[in-house]
Amino acid sequence: MVDLHCHLPVRLSDGPRDFPTAVRMLEQLAASGVRHVVAVAHFSPELEGRLDAAVAALRPEAERCGIVLEAAFEYDFTQLSSDLKLRTISPKSRYLLIDFCCYQLPVSARDLLAALERDQYHALFVHPERLFSLSALPELDELHRLGGCFQINAVSLLPEASPSVRKMARAMLRRGLVDVVASDAHRDVGSRRPCMGEAFAWLEKKYTLKKAELLCRVNPQRLLENKPPLPILPALTPWEKVTQWLCRPRSEK
Repeated sequence: MVDLHCHLPVRLSDGPRDFPTAVRMLEQLAASGVRHVVAVAHFSPELEGRLDAAVAALRPEAERCGIVLEAAFEYDFTQLSSDLKLRTISPKSRYLLIDFCCYQLPVSARDLLAALERDQYHALFVHPERLFSLSALPELDELHRLGGCFQINAVSLLPEASPSVRKMARAMLRRGLVDVVASDAHRDVGSRRPCMGEAFAWLEKKYTLKKAELLCRVNPQRLLENKPPLPILPALTPWEKVTQWLCRPRSEK
């Protein structure tokens, strides 16, 4: 698997507080089958050099675990500016990790997409299921149609996520709005741990192996290579399929 959003750099923004914690996170990722990780810090101008140094310090441990590390920033929507030298998710890629950092979808989101495209960047919006309610789905549909990509957190699919977050994540899956699943891990324990393996198993059980592969392996790798994600058609869980069959019009029975 490929994890495009993992806060591994030690003592940068809200990542792990010590080196052993970051190493345990790498070991957990490797044990779940992750082989490529984008190590992320929240953007701040003074962190430019420190990010590279922090990721370089982790590379020997990552190599021991069989993991390739990239370094990237996660940008606050309001921080994006044409005069910044932006850090994408890999040297080949033009995809940026962007957090809306607000609980109402900004009216300028479409303008941002257009501005990024003019500068030959692409937006990968992170964890919208944690920020927005179901009422935002039509606007997210529009952003997706215009070329924005969406990443949901692995833990958002699991029982420990709040009911509202789980509901939003699953609604986005049903509508075909999710392009990538990533860990957004910050620690080695609790709800901010790397849980890619658990999310993959949930997706395979509730949907299909193909859908799990697309969300956790295929599309993340494509974005690293600056290729657009493959479309993931809206899908129903087995229970939803049964419910749909039972509720079909009498003329079809």
